[in-house]
Amino acid sequence: MKGNSKFWLTENAEIMLHLPCQWIAGSWHNFRNSIFTSFIHLQTV
Repeated sequence: MKGNSKFWLTENAEIMLHLPCQWIAGSWHNFRNSIFTSFIHLQTV
């Protein structure tokens, strides 16, 4: 999570670490769909 010109807040770094875990576990599509669904519901409320 370190790199030149990178600054991660704790709450942002946690989700960035969660992404490859979802991919490796084979649940990327479910994870992605849940994020898209929650985003769409926020837009319609």
